[in-house]
Amino acid sequence: MKLNRPSFIICCLCLLVFARLHGQEKSNYYAFPIQPGKQNYLAGTMGELRANHFHAGIDIKTNQVEGLPVYAAADGYISRIKTSTWGYGNVIYIAHPNQTTTVYAHLREFKPALEHHMLEAQYQREQFEVELFPKKEDFPVKKGEIIAYSGNTGGSMAPHLHFEIRDANHRPLDPLQYKFSEIKDTTPPTAEKIAFVTLEKDARVNGIFGRQEFNLTKGNDGNFKLSEPVHVHGKIGLEVLAHDKLDGVPNKNGIACIEMNLDNDLVFSQTIENYTFAESRQILVLYNYETSINSGQRFNKLYQDDGNSLPFYNRTQRRGMLSLSDSLQHNISISLADSYQNSSTIDLQLNLGARNRSQDRKLPFKGTIGLSLLDNTLLMYCKGQDNAAPMQLHTGRRVINLQPAYHYSDANIYLWDLRRGLPDSAMVCDDKLPLNFKALVPSVSEFSYFGDQYALKFPRNALYDTLYLRSRFQEVPEKGGILSVEGVVPMQKAAYFTMKALLNNVNKEKAAVYRMDKYGGLHYEGGKWEGDKITFSTRSLGDYLIASDTLAPEITPISLSSEKVSFVIQDDLSGISSFRAEINGQWLLMQHDYKRNLIFSERKDKTVPLAGNFKLVVTDNAGNKNEFTTKL
Repeated sequence: MKLNRPSFIICCLCLLVFARLHGQEKSNYYAFPIQPGKQNYLAGTMGELRANHFHAGIDIKTNQVEGLPVYAAADGYISRIKTSTWGYGNVIYIAHPNQTTTVYAHLREFKPALEHHMLEAQYQREQFEVELFPKKEDFPVKKGEIIAYSGNTGGSMAPHLHFEIRDANHRPLDPLQYKFSEIKDTTPPTAEKIAFVTLEKDARVNGIFGRQEFNLTKGNDGNFKLSEPVHVHGKIGLEVLAHDKLDGVPNKNGIACIEMNLDNDLVFSQTIENYTFAESRQILVLYNYETSINSGQRFNKLYQDDGNSLPFYNRTQRRGMLSLSDSLQHNISISLADSYQNSSTIDLQLNLGARNRSQDRKLPFKGTIGLSLLDNTLLMYCKGQDNAAPMQLHTGRRVINLQPAYHYSDANIYLWDLRRGLPDSAMVCDDKLPLNFKALVPSVSEFSYFGDQYALKFPRNALYDTLYLRSRFQEVPEKGGILSVEGVVPMQKAAYFTMKALLNNVNKEKAAVYRMDKYGGLHYEGGKWEGDKITFSTRSLGDYLIASDTLAPEITPISLSSEKVSFVIQDDLSGISSFRAEINGQWLLMQHDYKRNLIFSERKDKTVPLAGNFKLVVTDNAGNKNEFTTKL
């Protein structure tokens, strides 16, 4: 379906114009970098909402195989090459005369001359991970010239080619704006869910405070709708769970342009055209961070938070936040467009001043009493209590009799604006509910907190939003202590936490801090000891404990021949830190595929067989070493 609203046409046109604004006048300047002239299929598009970054290019499928020729997209020279265990793996950067750069990532290998150049550097430096910046005259390339072969190296989860086009300032551009004939797309975006979020204490959605999700269905007119109107009051925000598909593939990709109109007035406009890599982590405030942690679903916010300074938004008076207090019916239209201007529409009806719908739904909380936190508002509830029963809220020396904000099913709901004070505890349902609020941590300034057995330090601009700090240190028999730092505020920079070791027999050479996930698994954070305290840095709030790793890594031979040796290397707790292989005392390059825990040899001179005394030493993050030796 094609839309004809003027504002949305402008949004779509800006996607077309954008490439020209960055020096690209000819649509055929770039050639498709793999299987040119044939229809290709994508596994990912520009600007997709990844876990902690925006996707910077397109992922081109290679039919689950490696070794397809990769071609230079335009004339230029190879300005940078890199081998890495993580990220882009083997990657090539080509600088072009029009001041742009193209990027080719997850390669299996480079073209022979480039492969030899990298191999020489790896052996000279005696390390696998190497980054080189050749001179302009070293590796000139012509458009359509083979520069490498596709692979699955680095953070790639399946064989494919990651391809980018960057402007003169190395900001990613959407390659699909150049309309490669190899990519077909006539499929419009799909909307799955819409979420309504209350943005102030007195706001309500269907009579309640908080965040509510609703499934969308496609109507006879092709637009996505709700089965019934939503009743709202006060300041609210909307979020959408949606994706785009290209012709012939099931992959769920990102959406280039989103606009929202309230009664034909534009109130939100987002177009992912370009950004700097320094801004990429702000994706944590573009989508709903807490929902992503809990469910894995990334809802695109249709309002711009204070901590969101991304350059994707057209200026609107309301920044997408809706303040609704009349008694009229309002219509919301949300438009979704992909890079090929295929578009879809979500039509919503909002009723104001309607009856309270809170009695129609069951209480979503578990247990008799509990709490949740949304922005600046603390929500507490108590089941099976008289409608008018107050809650005693203790904030320092003050005791506040807090009246219920409303009654929900069989429970009283109490709301407290944390900007009025941080409560220590609450008496509710004749029981004491500890709250553990310690301090208000600002997002822009440095802040430190000191507890009995721990200390927390947040550098300036560490947080994207204000954190209402809830923390505690719990002694656990035979384990020492668990430091809990609660919160779902995304972090821009690492914070520094210090905790005390409560066990006297801790082996500090082998002990480190580990973060516990919700399944009880441990993830290495590291740390530096000073006396009986250890300090570590982290960009994740959660539960931490001190554990010792005393077991050496495992080494399992897979292949031992004169042409190649390979091993599976694994560690049960702290993880692999480094490995070193030698043949007759000389360093031997070992390629590393961490996805398969595999390392395998790469000889500098393929005419010289591997013969003599071989040794492999693998070290984990706790300093434990395992050694494997054999005669080849």
